[in-house]
Amino acid sequence: MGAVSRGASEAGGRVIGVTTPIFSTREANPALDEELSEADYPARMATLLRQGQAYLGLPGGLGTLSECLAAWCLATIGQLGGPLVLFRNPWEPVVGRILELEEVAHDSDAVIRWIDSPDELAAALAGR
Repeated sequence: MGAVSRGASEAGGRVIGVTTPIFSTREANPALDEELSEADYPARMATLLRQGQAYLGLPGGLGTLSECLAAWCLATIGQLGGPLVLFRNPWEPVVGRILELEEVAHDSDAVIRWIDSPDELAAALAGR
């Protein structure tokens, strides 16, 4: 997230980090303009999802997966505060597997904007 924060800051964006003491071995990103601290992971995720103006799913682990799924769910019901952009690798196969479930609405392309590289991000955010 350091590179993303630095890039956003260098482009003139306001960078807000949402931290929690459960990640005590990690330090807040030095590129932050503001740090919001939450007591635990669920509160952190709620704040992340409420604060954003766009949501970008980078390659990551289980935490990133849970955040992407929550954002996708909120986007599906019209409650996400901006576009959801996911990198095809690794998230497209994950989304594909989830779409195999009968209970899941199959219109993911209506709410997910897919990209293959950082160069495609500006166009995806603009809805192109």
